[in-house]
Amino acid sequence: MHKPTNMFLLATIVGALSAALAYRHLSQLRTEIEAARVAAAHATVGIVVASQTIPVGTSIERTSVKIVPWPKEFQPDGALSEVDAVVGR
Repeated sequence: MHKPTNMFLLATIVGALSAALAYRHLSQLRTEIEAARVAAAHATVGIVVASQTIPVGTSIERTSVKIVPWPKEFQPDGALSEVDAVVGR
């Protein structure tokens, strides 16, 4: 008669432990994701890109380009950060 009660108690303890471990793991993941999101938001630079198709040989106008945020670690070599640096080229 004690066997079913013991099995039920054991199953309840194992289930509660599993739930607690899952909750802890998910809480850690949420914290890591939030930290990565904050870090990514701060680690950007503005680079100049074309806002429309610019035909070859055409002088670049201010309305042809724009500045967009770009991840700092993936900034292309030679990327410019000021519109005035490309206007008239």
